[in-house]
Amino acid sequence: MEQIIDNMDNTPETAFFYGDGVDRSYKGYIKQTFETLLLSNNLKQQHLADKLGINKAYMSRIINCLQDPPRLMKMKIAKALGVDSRVIWV
Repeated sequence: MEQIIDNMDNTPETAFFYGDGVDRSYKGYIKQTFETLLLSNNLKQQHLADKLGINKAYMSRIINCLQDPPRLMKMKIAKALGVDSRVIWV
């Protein structure tokens, strides 16, 4: 079932719900990808933020799609997680 969701930033976003409670929106994809990569690298948000030289609040805003980081930061984050930035930001 496809729905249009009105986000906090008032931009419509298409999401797909299959009755299993899983968020298949773009933002949901990014959050899930971060969660998986942090787990597979045995990292917490704070450790990743420290590794990148940024504060935890900024890292949290990136993970929760409340802030879109500059391209260079996306590349640094991806490198720290051992993937290409296109894995996170399609």
